[in-house]
Amino acid sequence: DYLFYGNLRSDSVLLGQDGFLFDIYDLENGYNYIEDYVGESLSDRKYLESLAQGIENIRRPYIERGGQCVVVVIPNAQTVYSELMPEYFGEISDKTVLKQLTAYMNEIGAQGYADMTDTLISAKGDGLLYNNTENSLNSLGAYYVYRKLMDGIPKEYAENSRTIERSSLSLSLHYTEGKSLAKRAGISALHLNRTLSVNVDVPQNYKVYPVINGIEKTYNNDLISGAVVLLDCINEWDKIMMGDYFSNSFRLVGCSVGETQNLFETIKPDITYIFVHEYQLSMFADEN
Repeated sequence: DYLFYGNLRSDSVLLGQDGFLFDIYDLENGYNYIEDYVGESLSDRKYLESLAQGIENIRRPYIERGGQCVVVVIPNAQTVYSELMPEYFGEISDKTVLKQLTAYMNEIGAQGYADMTDTLISAKGDGLLYNNTENSLNSLGAYYVYRKLMDGIPKEYAENSRTIERSSLSLSLHYTEGKSLAKRAGISALHLNRTLSVNVDVPQNYKVYPVINGIEKTYNNDLISGAVVLLDCINEWDKIMMGDYFSNSFRLVGCSVGETQNLFETIKPDITYIFVHEYQLSMFADEN
């Protein structure tokens, strides 16, 4: 049916416009993309308070040790590219959990929380920001997240860092086998991923050291001092996408994936970025 008529028979993958595939649910996190998209997820004020408290609980150990910590939320592909969702779903609701949480965090003046939705929507005109067959950022999307975070670096750290400018990036687009959503739908050989590669016109002068206590360290030979930065990523893909940009910007960068022991003893970060995805927000309610 897909090959001849463009029909996709799948209970867990949606065929959107312009070659995009969208997720329907995430069993591990108990998250229903469609319910949230249309505004039917549970998110009363008590629940938003529990998410906000969970975020603060995760940040607290870093703050107590004199560092800074920012929880960075990467929105779903259908949040950024809502215009490519099947038309019968209508416009994305103003009552998604992420939209309500961000509004609540703004209302209470919360610190250390960064929703990347507006940043990525504003950057769409520059090129493709997500993989079209997986709910994940590509290297250009990751760049705009990096750039937004670099804009917020405190002055005392910014002076000894190096920001990669957009003008130093060159893009190349090629087609590869469909990623996770295409594989789940059984069409990875037919529905190709538009894979965007970014070449950075900056010397790669950092050295990668072996993983210790779950943290991979990089040292930048061009920078003699500056902040120690920790990237705490949910998955290996986010680490790959973010790691190169930050390693080119700071003297010492540590990258971890998932639960990591002895974080502070291993790297003693000045700034920590904890990357989470929109579909994983419920994890913060479990931190209370």
